[in-house]
Amino acid sequence: NNSIADSNAMIATDMRRRVYDLMQEGKSRQEIIDYMVARYGNFVTYDPPLTPLTVLLWVLPLAAIVAGGWIIVA
Repeated sequence: NNSIADSNAMIATDMRRRVYDLMQEGKSRQEIIDYMVARYGNFVTYDPPLTPLTVLLWVLPLAAIVAGGWIIVA
């Protein structure tokens, strides 16, 4: 994953432009982060919050491995 400063993707260009515009409007760092998360989702922070959904993303693969091992042994 690249930061928006390092990426040449079109969405990164749009995000850089929006950050610049928000800075010109005098928005604080936290206000800009809040805007970006609301607009693009938690992935923009590279530090998503711990929610039931994100816990499932970690637990389900582990459960599948354990279940697969149990099936092989049984």
